Amino acid sequence: MEFILALTLAMYGTIGIFYYFKKKSEFDKLGDLIEFDRGDNKLWGVYVGFGIVVYRDKDGVVTIDHIRNIAGSGTFKVNNKFDEKLKPRSGELVAKKAWNQLSVKSAEENDELFVTRLRYGIACSDENPPPDAGEILRFSFHNQEHWGIYIGDRDVIYLNRETAYVQQIDLDYLKDIRIIRKYDHKLKPKKQDNITMEAKKRVGEKMTWGEDTDQLFATELRYGLKFSDKQPPPEPGDLIEFVRLWGIYRHWGVYVGDGNLVHLQSDLDSIFTSLFKTTSSSRDFNSVFTSLFNPESSFKEQWQALTSSKNSVDFKLLLDSETPIEEKRLMMAKAIILDIDGKILEEPVESVANGSVYRVNNSYDKYYRPSRSEDIVKLAKQHVGQNMTYNLVKFNCEHFSTLMRYGVAFSKQIDDWMKDPIFNKQIFSSFGDTEASPRNAPTLSNGQNRVRLRHNTLTL
Repeated sequence: MEFILALTLAMYGTIGIFYYFKKKSEFDKLGDLIEFDRGDNKLWGVYVGFGIVVYRDKDGVVTIDHIRNIAGSGTFKVNNKFDEKLKPRSGELVAKKAWNQLSVKSAEENDELFVTRLRYGIACSDENPPPDAGEILRFSFHNQEHWGIYIGDRDVIYLNRETAYVQQIDLDYLKDIRIIRKYDHKLKPKKQDNITMEAKKRVGEKMTWGEDTDQLFATELRYGLKFSDKQPPPEPGDLIEFVRLWGIYRHWGVYVGDGNLVHLQSDLDSIFTSLFKTTSSSRDFNSVFTSLFNPESSFKEQWQALTSSKNSVDFKLLLDSETPIEEKRLMMAKAIILDIDGKILEEPVESVANGSVYRVNNSYDKYYRPSRSEDIVKLAKQHVGQNMTYNLVKFNCEHFSTLMRYGVAFSKQIDDWMKDPIFNKQIFSSFGDTEASPRNAPTLSNGQNRVRLRHNTLTL
């Protein structure tokens, strides 16, 4: 303050000091934003004490002058209009940062963005409103770009690039802050409280770092979907592929908008999910899964016993370590070979993912022409709530999804599994030909336009 007093004395003399103390009640709070109305234009500045305001000149260079000189014949007022939404920095800190900007050309586009950045740590205006809790921020920290979630009270939760830990940080430590709203017109954000609550729960979590992991982290928190500049968000009608069990098994569904997925769910997907939670690596899972089949014996010898059994598969027994391996083999084989109950559900993508990696995968578009987006969504939604026969080989979640998008049901992962010597010998040899992967021709035969199941018929 002594420096400011000395500067004021040097600039305006004793008369200026007297005038300041006489009118002190008009402008006495460090860090206040001052809005000037000079008739032909408006100007913003930051009050730094003793009648002095830091502001931008016509060339955008930061300078200072007495508040009365800036106002001229116009008027001025204190206008901290965003204080209700953003917690301001302390007056002393605002003044210090303002002084440090002297003679520097401001990076902001206008005066209001310049002064709000000084007061709140983030540039905002009526045209560029301040963030609400739950919004995504892009910023620079340690000279690296990050994305994070603003949770209010000047705090941001983000994934640190250097440590790969989810951390909480104050706006004061961040630079070049920008609010990311470009996806709001396409996707419906989750409820504000849910976003901030989930973000706080993630603090301290260790994640595997990738090129756009921080963007995937932030978008999932806000929208319930993982996407980034590199991996754009899904469009209604897109197919989404979920990686289960380190890529050994994949679940599929149709994106229908608003963060929701329509998919065929069965107990078999639940059992794979349970196995994922009880095994620590793909090697462990392979050991568990392949041990259920005995390559030394013929699977066909067990076929009659399997098909004649009236009891459904007890998945709890399958996971139970006390269940004899012979019984597990029969149960797993039955789960894979026989028809089981399934149901078409509409659920949030985030819930279906349950922590697994997923992506938009319309790679079959090169084989088949997809239906119109609105038709795909309409058809998928028509089946929501419908009970449907599920068969891993004949009609699984991928069959359903490709049927909705292309009008023909196929499953590439089943085709890949059939190439495995153990599964092909023990399981798939019990069947006739199946439509697994798409044929290398875009033209569909009439027979492919209809899929008939034992209990359900889907007609396109």
